[in-house]
Amino acid sequence: MEISKQTSDLLLSLEKKKGTLPKFSVLRSIPRNRIIYGAPGTGK
Repeated sequence: MEISKQTSDLLLSLEKKKGTLPKFSVLRSIPRNRIIYGAPGTGK
């Protein structure tokens, strides 16, 4: 899904701007494709 890719890019840009946020550091430790395809609510 393009939306998921845009979301991950958005999270990365936010992380770069504000530094490492506790919420996103967890996502950061997971491979990007895991977030896109394994995130709850994405359906698969």
